Amino acid sequence: MVTCEFCNKEFKKKDSQINLSSRNFCSKSCCQQGNKKGKIVECFTCKTNIYKSLKDINSSKSKNYFCSRICSSVWIGKEHRGSNHPNWTTG
Repeated sequence: MVTCEFCNKEFKKKDSQINLSSRNFCSKSCCQQGNKKGKIVECFTCKTNIYKSLKDINSSKSKNYFCSRICSSVWIGKEHRGSNHPNWTTG
């Protein structure tokens, strides 16, 4: 019997398979969840918790994370008004 590294469930696995693998998961879904490297972050606009990969976290210029394009557009609409807009000249 082997213990799953993600859900701690015990399952049967052949000795040859145990020797070949460095990590043990009971199912494909546990394997996918166990291999994720990102973090759970809060949406900047609506405050819901969302998963973001390390690539998404590192490539964010504003360090604000959004759950959808709608939340992103709401933030951009509020942030880039008047003199904060990139094309603002004199008003």
